[in-house]
Amino acid sequence: MSSINYLGIIGGIGLCLLSCVPSQSEPTQASLAKSAIRNKAIDMNEDQASLPFKQKTRPLSEAESPSRSELVLPDVYDGANTLPLITQWKEAEAYDGQLVRVVGKYIESDVRMKPIGTPRYVGHVSVVLADDIEVSLFPVWKRDARRPQAEINRFKDQEVEVIGILYRQSPVDPSGGASPLSPCLTEIKALYHFKN
Repeated sequence: MSSINYLGIIGGIGLCLLSCVPSQSEPTQASLAKSAIRNKAIDMNEDQASLPFKQKTRPLSEAESPSRSELVLPDVYDGANTLPLITQWKEAEAYDGQLVRVVGKYIESDVRMKPIGTPRYVGHVSVVLADDIEVSLFPVWKRDARRPQAEINRFKDQEVEVIGILYRQSPVDPSGGASPLSPCLTEIKALYHFKN
């Protein structure tokens, strides 16, 4: 029968555990770096504290905004009165893929998939129907969807009439990018203030 020296085993485990604990007298290079970062964060105001790597949360400045369309939409369309008039979504369902007149409030839209925090407006706009359904002007992935600032300044928060092809669901981005499922107008022929 073999005898097992339990005290030797326990003592060996204890020595292993002690050797795993770093010495307090000689800090390692990694622990010095961590300490410096921690001290820097403590010395800074909370709103200035930064991590040692780049974050994607900085606000988009005007200089970094995507380029906007230079397309100026006409303010008249011959034969507009002969087209179907859409003021509510229930009127739109019968005209998918057809040239129509859409009347509603012109607003800027934040088209991010998860719009958290302050809205980010980079030129995308929508027309809000009477029943609060938003119809975007152009699919969001098209360059012309980012409307000129002059147009936004002229029509923002006002009742407009838009002539264009209405889609119940925005066309899919041919390059495979994100495509919202919301309604939109394409091939826009005219945009002007609505007159009763």
